[in-house]
Amino acid sequence: MKNSFKLFDFKGTPVYLKYWFFILLLLGVNTFVTLFIAVLIHELSHAYMAKKLNHPVDYVYLDLFNGAAVIDTTYSSYKDTILITVVGPISNLLLYGLGYFLLNSGFENYTLNSFLSVFCNINMILFIFNMLPIFPMDGGRISKAICQSFAKPSIGRKINGYISVVTSLLLLAYSLFSNNFILAIFCLLFIYTGYTEIKKKY
Repeated sequence: MKNSFKLFDFKGTPVYLKYWFFILLLLGVNTFVTLFIAVLIHELSHAYMAKKLNHPVDYVYLDLFNGAAVIDTTYSSYKDTILITVVGPISNLLLYGLGYFLLNSGFENYTLNSFLSVFCNINMILFIFNMLPIFPMDGGRISKAICQSFAKPSIGRKINGYISVVTSLLLLAYSLFSNNFILAIFCLLFIYTGYTEIKKKY
């Protein structure tokens, strides 16, 4: 894979780290290490479930703004799609639970507690953000599978597109109100992605 190096193999699937990921060091070591662990476990969870359900996984990678497990879901059922997708956010919720337990275990180490505080916050944010019904985030893929399971695929996709756009608009309003302009930029991208889902003809 270009602009990356191989970390290891996960059940026969190569896992890559893009060089751009190291830019996150500018956010601090605690944030960098937390994002590395959180995103890696998140994507490996997708890959694990896909393999368990006999769906091929080409590779897994971590990049600056995203990570992904490249999975062939051409012939997957809506149930399989939901299971493969939901385990990612759940892994972040479990990591939050682990961090919260350790943080409240009475360790009197400022460095460790500082890291655990960042670890908890980021994993909870990743869980909540990924569960929002915004396509192509995990929550948006889950809601798309649910919508398509109750309606024709084309109609279900359009319904999910509208859900994605409305949710993105609400998140955009929140980002502007809280002066979070980076989040606002992502919201604009999500609105466009939702709109393209609505306009697709197939």
